[in-house]
Amino acid sequence: MINRNIVAIVVTYQPDINVLTGLMNALNNQVDSIIIVDNGSEIDIPSYFSKESSRSVSVLNLGKNMGVGFAQNTGIKEAIKMKATHVMLLDHDSIPAPDMISALIKAEDALTLTGEKIAAVGPRYKFPNTNISSFFVQFGLFRFKKIYCTDEGCPEYVPADFLISSGCLISLKAIDEIGFMDESLFIDHVDTEWFLRAKFKCFSSFGICNAVMEHNLGDYLLDVWVGKKRTLPIHSPTRLYYIFRNSFLLYKRSYVSTQWIVNDVIRLCLMFILFSCKVSPRIQFFKMMSRGIYDGLAGKSGPYSM
Repeated sequence: MINRNIVAIVVTYQPDINVLTGLMNALNNQVDSIIIVDNGSEIDIPSYFSKESSRSVSVLNLGKNMGVGFAQNTGIKEAIKMKATHVMLLDHDSIPAPDMISALIKAEDALTLTGEKIAAVGPRYKFPNTNISSFFVQFGLFRFKKIYCTDEGCPEYVPADFLISSGCLISLKAIDEIGFMDESLFIDHVDTEWFLRAKFKCFSSFGICNAVMEHNLGDYLLDVWVGKKRTLPIHSPTRLYYIFRNSFLLYKRSYVSTQWIVNDVIRLCLMFILFSCKVSPRIQFFKMMSRGIYDGLAGKSGPYSM
């Protein structure tokens, strides 16, 4: 039997304590240790969770919002000191199913036996209080291909060109070869960049259909008509700034797949039209997406500033 030491790294920023409590309870019987890395929340997180878990819990308070990449790297470095074999990256609003991590471990073992060089395995996620389930993504000729676990002929382990970081099980061996998260991106595309780098280094990633997690993607869901009814996660104007800026920053990097760039440019064009014309506040969305393009072309990284 393989001896594992799995450390969950939970990045928090102004979390809903009830949701975060649910996450901590869900992790208690699934991981060996928990590290909460807080990006300067106003609430006193250590007072809530230092003694609330049956597992070892460490709370690292960064004092201010240093971004997702910095927080994840802080947790990973602490996990290395704890001699972890794997890290489980999680946002504060993600709730793993009781068997999620065991399903991911089983999948990683099976895939490794086939000779795959694994970057990460990740769950499918469901939007809380809805019947909406996520898909896994592969690069298409012009558009990203969405692979749903309910699709006919869909394999149990879906090859994915990238995953969202929350819920991902990553071995420390993979991090040692691929490297840490890119802190300069601050938020959005931090996970995309890492998976593009992993793919360039011949690592594979897989979505695992029987590993399930509840997760909020965006501030809220909105039904819009674009040829047909679509339910879209809506982010704040500032988050759209980061999405556009960081895409343009990544387009310049030599290891980034041309296929991803083509797929992403088309996606951003559709997003620009949609958020400028159909989603309120349209003017603010337009300004922030335009600013993101400008700053990305100018090579500006780090946190957004006026």
